[in-house]
Amino acid sequence: MALPDKQPSPDIDRSLVIEFVPQPPALPARSAVEEMEDARAGRGFLAGKSRSFGRLCGEAQRAAVEGTAEVAFRLRTMRSRAEMRVRSLKQRVGSLKQEDPLRLLGMIGAGAFVCGVVARVWRSESYESRRK
Repeated sequence: MALPDKQPSPDIDRSLVIEFVPQPPALPARSAVEEMEDARAGRGFLAGKSRSFGRLCGEAQRAAVEGTAEVAFRLRTMRSRAEMRVRSLKQRVGSLKQEDPLRLLGMIGAGAFVCGVVARVWRSESYESRRK
C-alpha cells in the first residue's frame, strides 16, 4: 500500500526547516590549527548554518515575548474581574448587613454548622481508615 504524498503546511517558514543531509565519507584527519583557521575565516561545515541558527533563535525569542505578553494580559484581565467581583460582594454584604442583620447572622451560623458537620464526617472517615 502506497503512502499518500504529504504536502508541506503553508504556514511553515521553509527557510527555518533544517534538511537532513547524509554525512560525506570520512576525510583525512585535519589538525586543530587548520580547523581553527577555517573557523576564523568562516569556512567549514557551520559557516552557512550560523545565520540560519541565528534566525531560528530570533523567531523563538519573538514567540516567547509574544507568549509572555499574552499571559500578562490574561492575568491582568482575570485580576480586574476578580476585583470587580469582590467589590460587588462587599456591596451586597454591606446592604444585607444594613437591611436585614438577623438574616446575615443566620446565614453565617448555617455556614458554620455545615462546615462543622463536614469536618466531623471527614475526621471520622480518616479515623476509620487509620484503624484498619
